[in-house]
Amino acid sequence: MNEALTLTALYAELEANPDDTLTLLALADWFEENDQGKPAECVRWLAEMGKVPFRYTSDAEVIHHYEGWKDGWYWWTTAAARRGWGYPTACRLPRALWGRMVHTFDYPPLVFKEYPTVRGAIEAVIAAWTRRPPKPPQRKGE
Repeated sequence: MNEALTLTALYAELEANPDDTLTLLALADWFEENDQGKPAECVRWLAEMGKVPFRYTSDAEVIHHYEGWKDGWYWWTTAAARRGWGYPTACRLPRALWGRMVHTFDYPPLVFKEYPTVRGAIEAVIAAWTRRPPKPPQRKGE
């Protein structure tokens, strides 16, 4: 299998099972084997910390809903965000990392950033990580 197909297959598996740590680690291995050290480091950190983007749906058990939020899109939140919203801790990222991530809003978001796919969500974290990795990595759940 060529490298592009392998990468596509890994992301396809993560689309089907976003919390599959084994596939996330295989993705990290893919980056490492293709001389992409910073992305590999980032993806390993996501796996080790148990970080997974939250899939928002209009019937999700979160306290706030808004008709403008896209159903089925994936969220990353900041560890500094209001913890009372009800989303899982697995989608919370350190504020410094979250703050460097691109997003789809026309305004600066305060609580979450959204992406249409798991791949888009992971690639947003990788892009922010490669700008400047967080130091030190947060403990699991923060």
